[in-house]
Amino acid sequence: MTIKDKLFSARWILAVCCGLVFVYGAYTEYLPSATVAVIIVSVFKDYFGRPDREKQEEREANDEHK
Repeated sequence: MTIKDKLFSARWILAVCCGLVFVYGAYTEYLPSATVAVIIVSVFKDYFGRPDREKQEEREANDEHK
């Protein structure tokens, strides 16, 4: 996947838009600090725990050994 494909993917655009709304809510103190912490932990857990990430890492490791 090229950078151009990544920048124009719907998933990436949605993530950026949601991130901007989240930052605005946190900065203006519309969201309580406890809520901000829960959201950040949830995002990291869900994003880095995705099964497709593990499969991609395995493929890359297998390609290096060839």
